[in-house]
Amino acid sequence: LRVSQTPAEEMGLTRPDVTEQELLEAMALQTVFTCVISIKEMTAYVVLFFSSIRVGHVSPSRLDRSKHVLTWGDVILTEDDVFLFLHSTKTLRASAAQGWWTVLGARPQGHRALDPVRMMTLWRSLSYECDSQPVFCADTAKMLAQPRSAFTTALRRRLRLRRCYLRLRRGAHHAARAHVVDELLGGQ
Repeated sequence: LRVSQTPAEEMGLTRPDVTEQELLEAMALQTVFTCVISIKEMTAYVVLFFSSIRVGHVSPSRLDRSKHVLTWGDVILTEDDVFLFLHSTKTLRASAAQGWWTVLGARPQGHRALDPVRMMTLWRSLSYECDSQPVFCADTAKMLAQPRSAFTTALRRRLRLRRCYLRLRRGAHHAARAHVVDELLGGQ
């Protein structure tokens, strides 16, 4: 039983005609590398997408539930990898007490916004102040994790902005299926 839908599901963007990978690619192509907030948002999406960690590790549902949030002390960056130490997990109950590591590899051939190593390295250079600081901190307070409501609002905004891109991309590459995209995006 699902209580709520993801922002992509709410917007009807999860049919097989538009995959999560295409949504991420659309957001990556529109990332503004001169905007700190754009870099932070895209880095969070790339980390979540390629690691499959839960959103609570980057943005807690409530600020008093931030004990599982990634801090810079939980991140090791190398030239080829990003190592993340997760303090708990719901799926690996045996390791929930002691935590566990996961790793993201570099993707040097693709778009730089889709490379977890490049994005985390860039984000760290812009935001790091100390090891105890949340990796994805609130915009107004560096030592607080970004609240889930702010994270979800930003994701919804980015998905709405990508509607046009997806329609143009589908129209150019898949003209025969253009009516599906128009239906999917509500004919906007």
